[in-house]
Amino acid sequence: MPSLFNPAKIALGLAAALTGLTNAAHYDVTVGKGSQLKFEPETLTAQPGDTVTYSFFAKNHAVAQSAFNTPCQLQENGIFSGFTPNTSPDVAAPTTFTITVNDTKPLWFYCPQTNGNHCQNGMVHAINAPSSGNTFDVYRSKAQRAATPSTPPVGTLPAGGERKLHIDVGFNGNLVFNPNNVTELVGTILEFEYNPANHSIVQSSFDKPCQPLDAGFAAPFFPTKQTPSGATFEVAVKDDKPIWFYCAQTAKAHCQAGMVGAVNAPAAGNGTFDAFRALAAAAPPSTIPPGAPLVGTLKVNGTAVVDVGNVLNVTNLHTVLVGDAPAHGSDKSAERWRPTVRRSLQRTFRA
Repeated sequence: MPSLFNPAKIALGLAAALTGLTNAAHYDVTVGKGSQLKFEPETLTAQPGDTVTYSFFAKNHAVAQSAFNTPCQLQENGIFSGFTPNTSPDVAAPTTFTITVNDTKPLWFYCPQTNGNHCQNGMVHAINAPSSGNTFDVYRSKAQRAATPSTPPVGTLPAGGERKLHIDVGFNGNLVFNPNNVTELVGTILEFEYNPANHSIVQSSFDKPCQPLDAGFAAPFFPTKQTPSGATFEVAVKDDKPIWFYCAQTAKAHCQAGMVGAVNAPAAGNGTFDAFRALAAAAPPSTIPPGAPLVGTLKVNGTAVVDVGNVLNVTNLHTVLVGDAPAHGSDKSAERWRPTVRRSLQRTFRA
């Protein structure tokens, strides 16, 4: 199909993005791994533009920013991830939280979980802590003497970073979304990642599963044999109302076979996830609205693409758009360069 983009403008956007990537670094921090009340690493040194992603393990942790002199208390306009429940001490929750470091000033963090007083028990973390004076050890000592309870409380919305829930589409070759029934905070980005064979992601109402919701989100079919495929679809949680979705593939009737999902579905009553899945099993043939992607953002190897129709065919996309990106099926370490490229391309498309 003909290119929908101006290759010269996209090339300039990519060049600008890749220039920034030369100096940008990415760091991963685990929160509570192995049932320890600990960030790992506890401290790190970062430069402006670097990103830090926090992964959460058992005991329902969060990342909150404080001032040096008031640990365990969320500072005004401070960074906060939101609490992230997880039952496993060894497998990270599908939800992560990523921040961008803006300067080299010290950043002080803690876990505000009051059940066990995590902050007061030394669960603190720092970025660019000084080696003398107001050091990390001094901050931790202050935290251990801090008053209880820590703030903010459970239910506080995330701020100052990107909270993202990763959902596998066609997980392990099965007709499932994984996870398929979750509770998430307003502001969270739902990131659907395509897996083999040929799936789609379409929002529905509770009463009409397997049929698109008017003004709802929709992502096209994407035939692929690669894992990871390099293709994702992102949409934001805008309120606390239930979100219902399905795969519209009619071959093997994916939706009717149980390939449905929900975010913030009621835990009891008539509107549960199990009730939605039961309605889907008896639903008429699935449909998908024209003009996908709709509402959300479709990406190939981290680069936003638009108006691909109801089937994403990466061979038809302009080589400037996807040629320099990591190959499909490549190691996920390549994701570290995605945020900068995404921002650059989104600016290009708006220009």
